[in-house]
Amino acid sequence: MDPDSRKATICGSIFETTRILRNPHSIFGSRLAPNTFFQRRQDPQTKARVFSRTGSHRFRFGIWFGYCRGAIGSHPKTLNRDVGFSIDSRMFVHAVYTVSCLSTVTLTRKLELFRSFGFSKEECIEMFRRAPGLLRTSEVKLKLGIEFFMKYIKFEKSVLVHRPSCLMHSMEKRVIPRYRVLQLIKVKRLLKKEPSFISVLILPEDEFLEKFISRFRDNAEELLVTYRGDILDSSEE
Repeated sequence: MDPDSRKATICGSIFETTRILRNPHSIFGSRLAPNTFFQRRQDPQTKARVFSRTGSHRFRFGIWFGYCRGAIGSHPKTLNRDVGFSIDSRMFVHAVYTVSCLSTVTLTRKLELFRSFGFSKEECIEMFRRAPGLLRTSEVKLKLGIEFFMKYIKFEKSVLVHRPSCLMHSMEKRVIPRYRVLQLIKVKRLLKKEPSFISVLILPEDEFLEKFISRFRDNAEELLVTYRGDILDSSEE
């Protein structure tokens, strides 16, 4: 097998299913407009909604997966072995959508970026399985995030493998500002026990503000400036 073929197998036979998205009229019976996109709901009975200029169609994932089974044909064993996705998984459709949005060249280049930081093929697959949308993140953002977490904060690779969504957060608006706040809290010894940065990173905005800024009344203003300093400075100019 040539090198390009080996690289493509990182995503296994998911590539086989991209023709579903490239040829949507075969499932709906009519051709949809180019601006089709999928919106996931958090309800356990998740549905995918497909919109077009001419209207909308709603269908359960079960129908979608049923069609995927036919599209994959004899490949589900390879899909499960190489990538770990169950065709019945809600994440499967997001994986299909991701690879349908990317060319093989772009996908391979992003995977090579992870490999350049020491991630193994298996670790790349695990990250993709946990967060299929990760590979839709720009290469610049991925590189900046990996360097920040691994070289600056000194995270082990295993942390990012198990929490790849960390790389999808905005570095300028979320990751770095929250890290600065935690560092200030540490310097001032406002907490007896330093919280995990990962746990802080995933908090909703209002919860983060309450737990790490508002509660420290004597230091709240300084913490807020540390958190939103750039925003406050730019608004005064």
